[in-house]
Amino acid sequence: MNQAIEILIIEDEPGHREALVEALEREGYAVSAAADGHDGLERFARSDPYVVVTDLKLGGSIDGMEVLERVLADRRTCEVVMITAHGSVDNCKEALRKGAYDYIEKPIDLDLLRVVVKRAAEKVRLARENRRLHDRLDEKFG
Repeated sequence: MNQAIEILIIEDEPGHREALVEALEREGYAVSAAADGHDGLERFARSDPYVVVTDLKLGGSIDGMEVLERVLADRRTCEVVMITAHGSVDNCKEALRKGAYDYIEKPIDLDLLRVVVKRAAEKVRLARENRRLHDRLDEKFG
C-alpha cells in the first residue's frame, strides 16, 4: 500500500538521516533523503512526495523553516513534519502556525515518527483523491 507513497527526509546529521530513512522504508514507503535544505528542495522539485520530514536546523543557507515555507508555497498537496532539538520547540510552534503538519523532538522516537508520517500521508492521499474526483466531475459535467 505504501509503495507509491513518497517521503522526503531532509536531515544534515548522517546517523539521524539513515535511521529515519530505514524506519520509513521498513513501513514500505519510497524514501529519498537530502543532507541540506538546498538539495532537499531540488529533490522536492523533481519528485512528488506526500510528506517532507525536515530538521529545523540544517547546515547551509536554507533552514527547515525556509523548506517549510517553500514546500507550502508550491501548489501540490504535501505535508511537512518538523524535527527539532528540545531547545527549538518554540520555533516548531511557529512552524505549526505557518502550516507544518506536526513536529517531533530529538531524540526521535521512531514509533512516533511512523505514526505521524502515516497520519500525514493519509491526509495527503485523501486530499489528492478528492482532487482527482473533483477533476473527473468537472470533466464530465463541466
